[in-house]
Amino acid sequence: MSFCALRRRFPSLSPRLFSAPSLQPRHLQFLSTSPSPTASPFQQVPPRIKKNKVKRPRRRFKPLKPACDISPSAVEYLSELCKVGPEGSRGIMVKFTHSTGGQPRMVFSLSFINKNEIEKQEELGGGEIVDIPGSDKILYVHSTAFLKVLGSNVEMQNEELVFLDKEGFKIDPSS
Repeated sequence: MSFCALRRRFPSLSPRLFSAPSLQPRHLQFLSTSPSPTASPFQQVPPRIKKNKVKRPRRRFKPLKPACDISPSAVEYLSELCKVGPEGSRGIMVKFTHSTGGQPRMVFSLSFINKNEIEKQEELGGGEIVDIPGSDKILYVHSTAFLKVLGSNVEMQNEELVFLDKEGFKIDPSS
């Protein structure tokens, strides 16, 4: 503890206690001093002088990367799909669900989503909204599928919408 900190805590201490080394143990040095007659035990300690802090420049906000990238062929397919969707749909939702074909495996399922459903999903834990370029529609990645498609590319292969990982391999939802 520095002398200044001790001085604030014990106003009756004098600097001479700290100038020369003492032969007494450190914890007994303070017991041997007698308080000065003019010092009050409730003496006010002067307030600390605040130093002006140097303001650092604020960091600029860097927008996060989208959950997945959409290839031009997939953009065209998703835009056409949104045109034939129900009235008032805001976009397409990608979910990670069980297969309905009786097979014990997981699959990515696509469904249309409207604004009310997006708000409801956001309240429950949310997902990720990926804008479809050149369109006002979105690709909503549900929270169940988010970690599977994170960093992937959405592409069209053989008239099928697939998710490819960074190396270009098809992401298998079951693994």
